Amino acid sequence: METLGARLAKALDESPLASAAELARAARTTEATVSGWLKDNVTEENAKGALAVRMAQALDVRVQWLLLGHQPMRDIKEPVRIASDEIPPGYLRLPQLDMPAGAGPGVDMELEPDVVRWVDVAEKWAEDHFAKKVAHIRVLTARGDSMVGAGIHSGDLLFVDTSVQQYQGDGFYILQFLDGWQVKRLRADVLSQQVEIVSLTAQGEEAKLVPPARLSELRMGGRVAAWWTLRKY
Repeated sequence: METLGARLAKALDESPLASAAELARAARTTEATVSGWLKDNVTEENAKGALAVRMAQALDVRVQWLLLGHQPMRDIKEPVRIASDEIPPGYLRLPQLDMPAGAGPGVDMELEPDVVRWVDVAEKWAEDHFAKKVAHIRVLTARGDSMVGAGIHSGDLLFVDTSVQQYQGDGFYILQFLDGWQVKRLRADVLSQQVEIVSLTAQGEEAKLVPPARLSELRMGGRVAAWWTLRKY
């Protein structure tokens, strides 16, 4: 089992601080104290909380990780990032498909879209948003502006649960229309007992009713579990 001293040594080795003496100055303690921590003369049970916080701040790690080993090691600054060569620790990799989802006019797609790139997602972020459905998540790209009222902008990454192939309550879905695939909100209209297909533009919402008898005719690509905006300034 990794010890407190081993975690401290790992964090120090990965930090810009060159030595235990520099860590001691940054954490407002003595080099002897830091040395004692590194040698495991201090345990999780008798470590001073205030000093642990200062050390964690100086090393840019989470105090929960330093003291108890609870992952992740560092706060997640980028929950979603375009994949590089290696999967960073604490992330998982999802495929982004060559299947844009129109938030406006429909977008044509192939029956079996290619993977255009991979997206790395922080495990904690995925756990919070996808629950146990990570294996079914595919990443699509929103195109158009008919859903900006919901906060979905052209170019946003949509994390779609492809296991959902029928209406499962109010939410955002990937639907196939005659002119291609679109992301739309589906919601139940209580009075008419029908389902509405809703666009949420900057000017307001537009809704079309789907009779219950025709609901099964809707072809779904999945339900949007989350989306992420990658902005460039």
